[in-house]
Amino acid sequence: MDYIQASKVSLAISHPTRLHILELLSAQGGLTAKMIQGQLQEVIDEVTVRHHLNHLAGIGLVRVERDGRYKVYHIYVDGILRCKQVLDDIWQALSRHVS
Repeated sequence: MDYIQASKVSLAISHPTRLHILELLSAQGGLTAKMIQGQLQEVIDEVTVRHHLNHLAGIGLVRVERDGRYKVYHIYVDGILRCKQVLDDIWQALSRHVS
């Protein structure tokens, strides 16, 4: 297990806005920062949304595609699967000790 990467992911998804962004991208596919901003429940400017998206992309949970002059953000499935694997590993270790 890569504990450094796992801790970065855990820290990133502990932020409610980032978690909401991941949920939106998972449900709807490719979205621009402006589209995401319009769907967030809190009042947040587009620059801050892009900051969160760049953070998520930097740790491998979101990927970015260029579509003309727009950046379209997508969930990065491999990154999400790595995150799930960390939790699965912890669960497996725990289940050996809990009946």
